[in-house]
Amino acid sequence: MIVKAVIDRFEGDYVIILLGEEEQAINFPLKFLPCAVKEGDCLKIKIEMDQEETMARSKRIKALMQELFEEEKS
Repeated sequence: MIVKAVIDRFEGDYVIILLGEEEQAINFPLKFLPCAVKEGDCLKIKIEMDQEETMARSKRIKALMQELFEEEKS
């Protein structure tokens, strides 16, 4: 999914971005944007699910939970 956005303004280390046709305002860390961005610039934000990372995190969490439950039994 690609979401269109516009940089509305800068506030410290954050930029206010207006997302989509509804122009939903969000605070976004400036450090994740290209250096040359300025107010009024248009962005395309690509959002995709990372299945591999989701599965890896799930496995880590299950392993930690198992470890906790084993410690409680001892």
